[in-house]
This record gives sequence, C-alpha cells and structure tokens, in this order.
Amino acid sequence: MNRKSILLIILVLFSIQDLFAQNKHTFAIGKKDFLLDGKPFQIISGEMHYARVPRAYWRDRLKKARAMGLNTICTYMFWNAHEPIEGKYDFTGNLDVAEFCKIAAEEGLWVIIRPGPYTCAEWDLGGLPARLLKNKSVVLRTADPAYMPQTLTFLKRAVQAIKSSQITKGGNVLMVQVENEYGVYKSDKTYLTAIKNTLLNAGVDVPLFHCDWAGKNYYDKGHVEGVLPTINFGSKAQKSFETFAQYVPEGPRFNSEFWTGWFDYWGGKHEVHSVEEKLADFKWMIDNGISVNLYMFHGGTTNG
Repeated sequence: MNRKSILLIILVLFSIQDLFAQNKHTFAIGKKDFLLDGKPFQIISGEMHYARVPRAYWRDRLKKARAMGLNTICTYMFWNAHEPIEGKYDFTGNLDVAEFCKIAAEEGLWVIIRPGPYTCAEWDLGGLPARLLKNKSVVLRTADPAYMPQTLTFLKRAVQAIKSSQITKGGNVLMVQVENEYGVYKSDKTYLTAIKNTLLNAGVDVPLFHCDWAGKNYYDKGHVEGVLPTINFGSKAQKSFETFAQYVPEGPRFNSEFWTGWFDYWGGKHEVHSVEEKLADFKWMIDNGISVNLYMFHGGTTNG
C-alpha cells in the first residue's frame, strides 16, 4: 500500500470520527434550566410505553409525537414484563427498549427512561413481579431483604439495556428516573439511596430525577441528594409550581406528569375533564419556560 493510500484512509477515518463528534450532544442540569449543548432547553414530552404499543406501530406513533410538536418521549420499563421468570430477561421484540430509543432518535425525539422498579402506570402491581408476594411478610418498595436484592439485580440489567442509548454515549436518552412518586408512599432513604447508587454504578451517567406530587411533605419523604426533584399534577399548574418553589428554589422546573385525563375505576363514574382548563395550564407552563410531559401522549393497550 503506497503513502497516498494510507493518507487517504487516515483522512477518511478522521472524517468519520468528526461526524460522530458533531452528532454527540451534551445534556445537563443548570441553575434555572435544562441545558442541551450548553443552551437552555425546554422539554416538551409525551408519555408512551413501548410495552403497550405493538412494535410495528412504534415509528408511526413517534412520527405523530414529533408532528404535534413534542421533542421528547418518556417511557417506563416494566420489571414484570422484562423478567417474567426470575433470572430470565427479555429485551427483544416488543420489549426492545434500545430499538425503541433508536427509532425515537431517527424521528428527532429525545427519550426519558423510567426503570422503576415500581412504576405505578396503571400496570399490574406497578410493574413488580407477582412472585414477590409469595413471601407473605415482604414489604414492597423498601430496603426489606426479601425485596431489595431482586430489585437491584433487575435495575442493573435494565441499565445494560439502555446504557449505550444515553446522550453521553451518542444516543438520545437525556435522564433516568429513580423509583416513582415515592414520597406519596413511604420514606425509606436507605432504599432510595440504594436505587440511586445502583443506577450510577451500573453505568447511568445522565442526570437522575425523581417525581412526586407538589408539597414539601412528599419532597421530604421522596428526595435523595443528587437527584433532581420534579412534580406531577393534572391541574392548577401555577399554584403547584409556586408551592414547589417554596422548598426547591433553584433548578429546572419540570412537570414530569401532566395528567391529560384520568382512568376510570371499576364500577365508578366515567372521568371527564375540562379541555379548556388543561389547555390553560399547558399554555402557562410553556409560556413560562417550564418543561412538561403529557401523561399520556399515547396510551396503547394494557393486556390483562
């Protein structure tokens, strides 16, 4: 091989490296804003759970999300779907979260991952495997030795599935959530800290966040140092964030679940909400630079 050929190969390799470098973005938490490539970024997200939507329809739904003006998709990872039998994991087909992230990227969307272990989401046992209930004395969502080890094992495997999809690796995953609305449930900081540390040690190097209802009592029970607090609600956006500012004066404001509707209870009345009130709250958040996640953007189907 002559010198010109070697130089040409080197130039091509450097060109490819430059291309990847140009496509690699950064995401960080600033004093007031989220920062994408160092500039203020308003997350306008919609919730869609890949496990509830046939894989063949993922791209169609994500195209529609982008077309309606969303820049991000938020999704849960359901433990009992990914590990239906203890020790046997499934991240293929309709549960291929990495492929879901890839398609979202191709459609111009960032992704926020919520791996639980508890998700709520009106999913069977909030995503927890029913086998945990074999132990009649188990205390779910705590540092109980009958619960914690399996939880951390799943989270390590979940991180493996999305590690290369993080923005830090050239992917499109911006953030990862710790647990889910924990301040509404209990106050076990040992449990929450173990989840945080497990995610970090397993390879999460994007910002971590947690969500709760607006109120200092929820924050005090659900907050862990080094994890961004966010709030969930379905109405009274301005009042909710005024309350939030009393105990979290700095950092980006993110309505991580803006409930665009509500589910019906068995035998209960059909839930109907005012479209005008929802639009007014949404507009107020957008106008005030607040990031928001529409819960849901697309609900899909929950198989019984």
